[in-house]
Amino acid sequence: MEPTRQDLVEFYNATYMARPLIWEHWWRDDNVCGALMKYPTPRHILDLGCGNGHTLEYLRTYFPEAQLYGLDISDNAIRLAEVRNPNATFFCGMFQEMELPRQFDRIVSLGVMEHLYDTVESLAKVKSHLTDGGLFYLEVPDNVYGGSEGWFHSYVGTQVEWHLSRATWEERIDAAGLEIVEYLDLQGAGFTWVLK
Repeated sequence: MEPTRQDLVEFYNATYMARPLIWEHWWRDDNVCGALMKYPTPRHILDLGCGNGHTLEYLRTYFPEAQLYGLDISDNAIRLAEVRNPNATFFCGMFQEMELPRQFDRIVSLGVMEHLYDTVESLAKVKSHLTDGGLFYLEVPDNVYGGSEGWFHSYVGTQVEWHLSRATWEERIDAAGLEIVEYLDLQGAGFTWVLK
């Protein structure tokens, strides 16, 4: 069953209050920057599910001229992200419910899309926020449940997430109208793609 908006807000607010550095891994941020450096320099980058802003902070060192944006459902996470990224623009809310004021030439999503119940609709919404020629860096966990695919409670609190095979994710990516630019075989990063 899909968690309610209120359940998610309460869970993530409590999580960021108790552990402000949770899900912060320099190597994941390094993977993002390394992948995006191969493409033309972006002007507007959105971190979808920005958490405490660690990825935006990292992106700022690689792309100092880019305007940075972050979106998260947790206002506690947004407050942390604003401290780390005072020149970035932030949106607080549920991505599926929001109409963002612009398109972006890069969108980054690390460990977020697997928590959105309707993955095809959510991926299609990401595509609608990409500029022509824009790229979407997508990282989701691999299927850690030994071959069974499905909507499972995760190891963290009350989170629920999809654990799917690479083939199933790629079917959903295709159904959303996104194209695979490249698949990145990154150690410890689950499944990772650059999409357009």
